[in-house]
Amino acid sequence: MEPLLILAGVATAAGGLFYFRRQRSAPAPILKLDPREDRLARQLAKSVGYPIQDVLPSIRVELELASHLDDEIIFKRAKYHFQQNLPEAQCSVYRDRKVG
Repeated sequence: MEPLLILAGVATAAGGLFYFRRQRSAPAPILKLDPREDRLARQLAKSVGYPIQDVLPSIRVELELASHLDDEIIFKRAKYHFQQNLPEAQCSVYRDRKVG
């Protein structure tokens, strides 16, 4: 009886270890981008400090609207619209407060 309990415990521990190791080592999702889209998305992500997945919609919208424009213009437009669409930070401090 005792060897069966030990065997069951070892099997449970091995199964748990396999499960958690597999969850941790799951590969990150791969984004399929064309070279221009990839270059602009990486540049914008670095510029604003957000992951590529967050800035990619801004790049795609600008490329759909005006793909004939220069990369620098696309980048500037995407950065502007990305920053405009960010939620505003809540501020509990008022600068006009009278002290005295």
